[in-house]
Amino acid sequence: IIAMIAVLHVIVSHYAVGGGLFLAVETRHAWRTGNRDYLAYLKDHAWFFVLVTVVYGAVTGVGIWWTIGLASPLATETLIHTFVFGWAMEYVFFLVEVAAAFVFYYYWGRLQPRTHMAMGFIYAGAAWLSLVIITGVTSFMLNPGEWPRHRDFWVGFLNPQFVPQVLARTGGSFLLASLYIYLHASFRVKDSELRRLIAHRSTRPGLLGAILIVLGGVGWFLALP
Repeated sequence: IIAMIAVLHVIVSHYAVGGGLFLAVETRHAWRTGNRDYLAYLKDHAWFFVLVTVVYGAVTGVGIWWTIGLASPLATETLIHTFVFGWAMEYVFFLVEVAAAFVFYYYWGRLQPRTHMAMGFIYAGAAWLSLVIITGVTSFMLNPGEWPRHRDFWVGFLNPQFVPQVLARTGGSFLLASLYIYLHASFRVKDSELRRLIAHRSTRPGLLGAILIVLGGVGWFLALP
């Protein structure tokens, strides 16, 4: 049950990071080029993005805590106590994410373009920092490094698996974002010219993501305990 919920959560939570950055970058591009059709599509995608990431992602995130707490309460308690400062930072970033996402979508067209673009980048930055903090904990679970000797927060957080997993997970976020965009656009976009533009613009983050996954994956393997 833990594996099932965690996999479903990761597929969405990584899209929340990569998709947020894509929306921020592409909204800026559409505003600067004056492409109203592309802006209309991005607004449509933003509704899909908020629905999937904020609603489904939050529910499955709570589901992970519920299942690991039932399956292994002592290990869960240890993770909470060891990284209580990290969890506090994570909750702050999550609140910023939710607020920025709602402002970005629900105030679309009512904010000045510069403010609207800023909301998108605030969301993207908070989402990536949230990924970094969560990765510090998940990588610790795989290889705690010198933490058993020092019992220090930063020693546990900056463990041997930390950097490789950040690279791989960031790459996975970009790649999943491209796949979600392809999926959404295939159903929602009828204009062939706009569809070609979306395919062209969303290919680059996918390629970058694939490169980061390979680099992070090699480091991930080398840092296995």
